[in-house]
Amino acid sequence: MNRNFKLFFTIVFLVAFIFMEIPSSYAQDIGSEEFTLEEITVTAQKRAENQQKVAIAMEVISGDEMKELGRNDIDDILSNVSSAMFNKDSDGLRVVIRGVADDKPEMMAMPTTAPIVALNTDGVFSNRKASGNNLYDLERVEVLFGPQSTLYASTSFGGIINVVTGSPKTDKFEVSGTLEYGNYALVRTEGYMNAPLSDTVALRAAFSSSSHDGYISNGTDDQDMKSARVKALFQPNDKGSFLLTGEIVKDSGIGPGSVVAFKNQDDADDPWTAYSTAAGSNKNNITRSIYANIDYDFGFATLSLVPAYSKKTNSNVQAGLNAEDVFVTSTTEDVGKDKGLEGRLASNDGSFIKWIVGFNWYKSEYTSVMTATDLSWRDNLNAIDIKAGYGNITYPVTNLFRVTGGIRFSKERNYTHQVNYPDMFTGGLHEEFSDVRHPADDPDYKVGIEYDLSENSMLFIDNSTSYRTNKGEINNKPLPYETLDAYSFGAKNRFLENKLQLNATAYYYIYKNYLAVGGGTAQFYRLTELDGVPGYTGEGEAIPGFDPNGFRTTGDMNVYGLDLQSSTIVSSKDKLDLNISYSHSEWTRLYFDFPQYANDLGMADLDYKGMGKPFDPHWVINAAYSHNFTFPNGGIFTPRIDIRFQSETFMEWNPETITYSTDGWYTPIKTSLAGYRTQEAYYLANITGIYADIEGRWTLTAYVKNITEYAVKQSSGTRTMRIGSPRTYGAVFSVKY
Repeated sequence: MNRNFKLFFTIVFLVAFIFMEIPSSYAQDIGSEEFTLEEITVTAQKRAENQQKVAIAMEVISGDEMKELGRNDIDDILSNVSSAMFNKDSDGLRVVIRGVADDKPEMMAMPTTAPIVALNTDGVFSNRKASGNNLYDLERVEVLFGPQSTLYASTSFGGIINVVTGSPKTDKFEVSGTLEYGNYALVRTEGYMNAPLSDTVALRAAFSSSSHDGYISNGTDDQDMKSARVKALFQPNDKGSFLLTGEIVKDSGIGPGSVVAFKNQDDADDPWTAYSTAAGSNKNNITRSIYANIDYDFGFATLSLVPAYSKKTNSNVQAGLNAEDVFVTSTTEDVGKDKGLEGRLASNDGSFIKWIVGFNWYKSEYTSVMTATDLSWRDNLNAIDIKAGYGNITYPVTNLFRVTGGIRFSKERNYTHQVNYPDMFTGGLHEEFSDVRHPADDPDYKVGIEYDLSENSMLFIDNSTSYRTNKGEINNKPLPYETLDAYSFGAKNRFLENKLQLNATAYYYIYKNYLAVGGGTAQFYRLTELDGVPGYTGEGEAIPGFDPNGFRTTGDMNVYGLDLQSSTIVSSKDKLDLNISYSHSEWTRLYFDFPQYANDLGMADLDYKGMGKPFDPHWVINAAYSHNFTFPNGGIFTPRIDIRFQSETFMEWNPETITYSTDGWYTPIKTSLAGYRTQEAYYLANITGIYADIEGRWTLTAYVKNITEYAVKQSSGTRTMRIGSPRTYGAVFSVKY
C-alpha cells in the first residue's frame, strides 16, 4: 500500500482543512430549522413506519442518492454500510453482515441453501443468491441486521436486504431518464414512466440496460444486462388495492472470473491478470417474474396477499481441451423455478396494540443438465420447500415502555439428487442424495423491550433466533441445521433539532453447527502405481467416513460487536456521515477428527478452536463528507468524498491447504496459505461531484470510484482468487418531469 500513502495523506489533509471551517459554520446555522435530516419511512416490519421508531438495527439508502452517485449494483449500494462485506463466487456476490458469511460451495452453480443475507424485492423472497446487479427505478434499499425470521419467508439469519422499487401513482404523470458513460466501455441507461389512466388505475413502466467490458484481462467480470418491469395498480377505493408486477431480466455477460492468487497487492504487477486466458462463453440467463401485492383494509386490520412466481433459464455451450488434451464441447441447460405465497393480517395505524399474524410458503426447484461430446454427462436437482406460520405483537405497557414477542413455526425440506458419469474415482456412474429437514416443532422466536427516552430517542433490547438447512451428510447422517441465537441492545436518537442522528447497536451471536467444507479428495484415497509410476488407476481404496467431495464437519462460534451510525447536518451546506463497526468472532468448536487411516498417512486431526471467522474484520470505518456550493442561477454543486477503512481479515476458515506427495501413497502434506487467504488492512476512496438545477429537473454527476485502484479480495483459492472492481470513472445525466 506504500504507493497509495501520498494520496491517502493528501485526502486526510483536505478533509482536515474542511473540518477547520466547521465550528464557525455550525455555530451560525445550528439554530436554523430550515436544514434538518429528513424522516425516512420504511416497511421493515410490514407496515409503513419512521425508521427511527423501528426497534431494529438497520440502514436505509434512498433511490435518489443511489442514482445521483451512480450506484446500481448491490456492492456499490452497500459500500457505505460498515458492517457489510462481499464474498464473490461463481453465483455472484454474496452479502456478509456482521461477519456472518455465506461461504458455502455451490453444487454445479445451483443454490443448495438459503442465502445468509436474503435479497427481497418488493417483499418477494428468492432462494437465488442473486448478485444484485443493475438495480433500477428504486425508492430505497433497507438493510436489516440479524435474524428477521419471525416476519419474513426467509430463514436468512445474517439479515435482510429489502429492495423497494417505484410503484404506480394515480395522482400525477411522471417520466424520468438516466444515461451513464464510463471507462471499460460502460454504457448504462435507465428510465421509467408513471401514467395515471384514471382516478383508480395507474401504470408504471421501467427499463434498464447496462454493459461494460471485463475488468479482468481475459474479459471476465464484465456485464451485459437488460431489464424491463411493468406495474399495474388498481385502487377502486381507499380500502382495497391490487398491484400486479411483471419483469424480465436478460444477463448475457461472461460473468465472474478468477485472477492469479497473490498475498498482497504489491506482489502483483497487475492484480486483474486472469488465471486462465480462456474466458468461457457468454451466459444466456433469462429470468421472468410475476408477482402481486393485494391489500384490503378491514378497519381494525389490513389483509395482504403476496403471490409470486419466477423462472430462470440458462443455456451455455463451452468448447475446449480436457485433462487428456481432447477437444470437448459441452452443453448445459439450467432451469430454476420459484413459487411463493405470503398472507398476513396486520393491525392498522392507531391501534393500541401492534400485531401481525401470517403464513409463508416458498418452494424452489433447480435442475442442471450437462452433456458433452466425450459422452460425459450430469443431471442435478435441488429443491427447497418451506412452510411457515408466524405472529408478532407489541404491547405498550406505558406510553413510553413497550414489550414485543414473536414466534415462527416452520417446516422445511432441502433435497438434492446428483448423478454424473464418469465418476472421477471409479470411472462409472456416480449418484448422490441428500435430504435434510427442519421440523415444525422447533420454532424461531423473538422477544424484546422498547423504551422512549424522549420524543426523538429510544432504547431497545431483543433476543431472536433463526436456522438454516444445508445440503449434505456426515457419516451417512443428514447435516444438522445451522442455528443463530442473537442478542441486541440498541439506541436510536435525533439531537440538535433533527440535525444529528446517532444510532448504535451492541450485539452478541451464538452460532451453532456452521458447516465447514474443506477441499481435497484424492488425498484421502489409497493410490496404486501404474507401471511403476505413482498415480490413480481407478482402483484405489477409499478411506471410510469421508465424503468423496471433500472433508466436512460442523462447528460453533461466538460473535460480538458494536455498530455505530451517525449523520450530521454540520451547516446549511455541509453534511457528514460516519459509520463505525467493531466485530470479534471466535470458534468455540471446529475440529476435524480424521479416521485412523488418514492419521496413518500423515493427516493429523485439525483443531481451529480460538481462531477467528472469515470475512470478519475487527474494524470497518466509513466516512462521507459533502458540501453544497450555490451558483448565482440557483443551481447547486455538491462534491462528496467517501472513504472506507477495513482492518485485516481471513478469507477462509482454514489457513492451510492439503497437497500430497508422489510416493505411491500420496501422503498428505499441509501447506500454509495464510497470506493468500488473508485480506490485509486497506482503505478505499471515492469522489463524486453532483450538479442539480434549481428546480430539481435534472442532475449531472461525475465520479471516480476506487481512486487508488486497490484490489480487494472477495474470495480466495489455492492458486486463484476473485477480487473487486478496479478504478472506474464516469458521468451520469438524469432528467425527471
